Amino acid sequence: MADSDENKGAYEVGYGKPPKHTRFQPGRSGNPRGKRKGTKGLKTLMQENLQKKTTIKMAGETRKVAVTEAMIMRLIDLALRGPPSVAMQAFKELADFFQQDDLPPPADLTVLTDEELEDFTKLLSKVHGVDFDSDLDCHQS
Repeated sequence: MADSDENKGAYEVGYGKPPKHTRFQPGRSGNPRGKRKGTKGLKTLMQENLQKKTTIKMAGETRKVAVTEAMIMRLIDLALRGPPSVAMQAFKELADFFQQDDLPPPADLTVLTDEELEDFTKLLSKVHGVDFDSDLDCHQS
């Protein structure tokens, strides 16, 4: 028992070693006013709100459409009625927003299959009038 009493006082306080009584208590955060679990980011909030339905009046009748559709209809209306530069800038930014994550990964164009290489050499032969099949050995390392 005497050893355990001595070890309690032997803890060295210093850089990166705060006193045990001032450390964060279990279940308490070091940033209590920070981002709460489950709070949504700007992009998530934008996507959710743009997918909601809104009521618009068009040609004398009311319709329920997605907010995104209503915005696009409004941008087109602005482009037809006013200076197109403002409407086109807003339309471009909206299009850029939706294309950020929707782009497929680029295809690897550096590697051609044997069929693609054969088609390519036929096309070159046809365009340039030269028989590339006899000049190229495609399977050399």
